[in-house]
Amino acid sequence: MALRYAAWDWPVGPDPTVPATTDPEKVFAAWTRLPDAPILAECGSAFDVVVADGALVRHALARLDRLGVAVGPVVACPGASRHVAPGGGLAAPSGSGKLSGTGTLAVLVRAGSAASIDALLDRRPPGTSSPQVIGRGARFELPASLDADPRPASGAFSERSWLRPPTGARPALPAAHVILGALALVPYRTFAGVSARP
Repeated sequence: MALRYAAWDWPVGPDPTVPATTDPEKVFAAWTRLPDAPILAECGSAFDVVVADGALVRHALARLDRLGVAVGPVVACPGASRHVAPGGGLAAPSGSGKLSGTGTLAVLVRAGSAASIDALLDRRPPGTSSPQVIGRGARFELPASLDADPRPASGAFSERSWLRPPTGARPALPAAHVILGALALVPYRTFAGVSARP
């Protein structure tokens, strides 16, 4: 699967100490040596990631679907969506508030488009879980399979799976403001007692 991601120009590596690459020979060699290693994609060059509570993301995706707005690949992350932060340490999403019990969902967005999110998050009610943007310098674990079943026939196992798998020769990614804008509306409308439907 790492080779497929590399073919999309998504630099991947098996751990933070190995440089991420799209070179098929280096990718093949890395996972031949470490077949059970996770697939860690370098953020900021091919894509950024917006991570938020699963229930909120599902509401936002449904709204965007109704409006006919194209959304890119979405990863289901059971529990807390941890990733490798710049410098190699393990990081978890920031923000207070309780998750809904649905885990988190991560939406892949256009690289560099998630640089400024403060203005979009100002409308969120106090105490709600804020989305997190994972960008340049971090690595994000991708599912080990394009199938809904996260257990591939061989190789790496990942608890992550694709809620919406990437498609095409090189998957199209939306700008971060599209996803963040939809997320900003969900809790505002919900907590205000207004239907989430447009």
